[in-house]
Amino acid sequence: MAKTKKALITNNILANTLTYGNRFPTRWRAEQTQPDKAFAVITHDSLSYKLTSASIEMRNNNIYHDKMFVDFFNQTPAGDSIGDVRPVNNAIVKFLGADLPKAYFNEPLVLKNTSDPKMLYEFLIYWVTHPKASVYPNNFSTIYPYEWDVTYPTTSKSYTAGDNGYPVGNLNAWPELKTKWVKGEVLKSVSMPTVVIGLEIRQNFPNPFSDRTSVCYTTNKDQNVEVAVYNWLGQKTKTLLNKYMKTGDYSIEWDGTNDAGAHQPKGIYLVQITGSETQGKVSMKVIKY
Repeated sequence: MAKTKKALITNNILANTLTYGNRFPTRWRAEQTQPDKAFAVITHDSLSYKLTSASIEMRNNNIYHDKMFVDFFNQTPAGDSIGDVRPVNNAIVKFLGADLPKAYFNEPLVLKNTSDPKMLYEFLIYWVTHPKASVYPNNFSTIYPYEWDVTYPTTSKSYTAGDNGYPVGNLNAWPELKTKWVKGEVLKSVSMPTVVIGLEIRQNFPNPFSDRTSVCYTTNKDQNVEVAVYNWLGQKTKTLLNKYMKTGDYSIEWDGTNDAGAHQPKGIYLVQITGSETQGKVSMKVIKY
């Protein structure tokens, strides 16, 4: 429907995804080739440039395929989309622009107890050699275990690559770290973009805060300025300001409530500032305790 206003894709692990390609009839690959007819792990066909407020925030995602799959992709015939396995599709590339390098990285991992890559590879080969089959003859439980353990080596980049130094992937795999994350603890200071042409934001004070905090910002253009608070799910919690502002330095306060006046729970929030005459946005993470 192309009506998404804000997409948030952060701190994920995507391993050995979408391994079928154009060898299969449309019923297998319709979603894989949308919206730009290219084979990408992550696509988003509901973001639209027709919505001037539409945006996508994407960072710290580990997207990889094990070598056996990459070797297989490289043997595919010309014109088969499986030979062009890209992390994200063209629409996302356009939306991210200069932020694309922050969106994802590539680090093969050995997860403790998940689908065995060799079994997944055999599964792939079966469907390639039996394109008209409707049932896979082997026991699915040998490929997809009933109980997964998605922990991985703590020496890997992924273990500290998430927001505030947390592991990427499912934090339920790391109970002690999840407890700290819920409390809003910062394991590693992460530099955030604070300046774009026309806007600047400075660290809020106090941070962390319990009752209220002040955010200082500068607009270098006369423009309509929106200052809004988002929760960790990317949902707008409160609009602090939405009005025409003259060039200058300003300060605005958040009392920790949402638009309905209800006090919000402890956690990590994002104060985001956008300007009608500014390309891009500036943001700052704040911690409420």
